[in-house]
Amino acid sequence: MHEPAWSYSGGGGNECVEVADIRTWTCLRDSKRENGPTVTVSRAAFDQVLAAVNDGTL
Repeated sequence: MHEPAWSYSGGGGNECVEVADIRTWTCLRDSKRENGPTVTVSRAAFDQVLAAVNDGTL
């Protein structure tokens, strides 16, 4: 991913996710696997996932 990216690590530091916001799409990947696969979802879908995480339903 060559766009600005943010990363998040779980408590143990072994569960890292890198997130890049590219216009109307959001890309995610395992930050330990730079050449590994990415998951691309619409910005709206990613916002719904974040909302579910934040309110505890996911």
